[in-house]
Amino acid sequence: GSWRAGDHGVPVLEGALASFECLVDEVVVRSSHDVFIGAIEAVHLPEVEVDPLLYLDRAFGGFSNG
Repeated sequence: GSWRAGDHGVPVLEGALASFECLVDEVVVRSSHDVFIGAIEAVHLPEVEVDPLLYLDRAFGGFSNG
């Protein structure tokens, strides 16, 4: 993928359906996992419409409105 620096200097994937830049607000530790809860500082959306990647019945694909 192609990456660029976001508003706060973190990597943002170009062409992604949406990217969020967050500040870590809280870390919750449960067993073998850590869950990071972030306060959103910036949202990046593509300049052109992008079809989402979907996963259904063990396969990736898209959908149509027609």
